[in-house]
Amino acid sequence: MNQKTLLQNALNAINCQKAEACHQLKQAEALQLQKLVEYWTQHVEEHESTYKGLLNWLFTLNGGDQ
Repeated sequence: MNQKTLLQNALNAINCQKAEACHQLKQAEALQLQKLVEYWTQHVEEHESTYKGLLNWLFTLNGGDQ
């Protein structure tokens, strides 16, 4: 596998993890469990940050032309 393929796979994995974190966050909010809301909010933010970083890297590998 080349770097682009690996990065695309990583983006997909991060996106799946973020979706699960968002689901858990919504459940914690519905149950009004503040500590879990904070926990899952942090994880959603971390996944978003990681996703953006990987996306920027992929963009750079593509020469910034996409």
